[in-house]
Amino acid sequence: TDYKDKGLHISGDYRFYLKKENKYAAPRGFYIAPYYTYNYLNRENYWHIDENLIDDVITNVKFNIHTVGVELGYQFVFWDRMAVDMIMMGPGVGFYDIKAKLGTSMDPAKEAEFFQKLNDLLADKIPGYDKVIEPGTFSKNGSYNTVDVGFRYVVRIGYRF
Repeated sequence: TDYKDKGLHISGDYRFYLKKENKYAAPRGFYIAPYYTYNYLNRENYWHIDENLIDDVITNVKFNIHTVGVELGYQFVFWDRMAVDMIMMGPGVGFYDIKAKLGTSMDPAKEAEFFQKLNDLLADKIPGYDKVIEPGTFSKNGSYNTVDVGFRYVVRIGYRF
C-alpha cells in the first residue's frame, strides 16, 4: 500500500496543587486539574490489489476526538530544573467525529465485480455480516462517555525555565 498520514495532538490542563498534601511549594507534589485534549488523524491509502491491474482502491479516514475531564497527578522536580510529571488517573468524556471514504479508479463494471467479491469475502469471515460495502462515504457522529471506564496515564519529562 501507499499512504499519506496527517495528525495532530493538543492537550492542556490547569493545575491546583494541594497545599495540605504537599511538603514543597508548587509546581512540586500532588495536583488535581481539569484537562482538554484534541486528537486529529487523516489517513489516505492507495491499495494496489493486483500487480496485473493498474487500478487502485482508495480509502480515506478522518478522525477527530475532543476529550474533557479531570486528572490527578504528581510532579517531581529534581535539581531545581528537571521535572517528571505523572498523571495517575484522568476520567473524561470524549466526543468523536469519524468520516471514511472508499472508492476505486476502476471502470464501473470492474468496480461492481470488485465490491461483490469484497462483500462475499467479508460475509464468509465475519459472522452476522449484513452490511454492503460500496463506493461512497460513511459518516458517524456522536459521543462516548468514559467517566466510569476511561483511564488516562501519562508520564512527561521536562525542563523548568
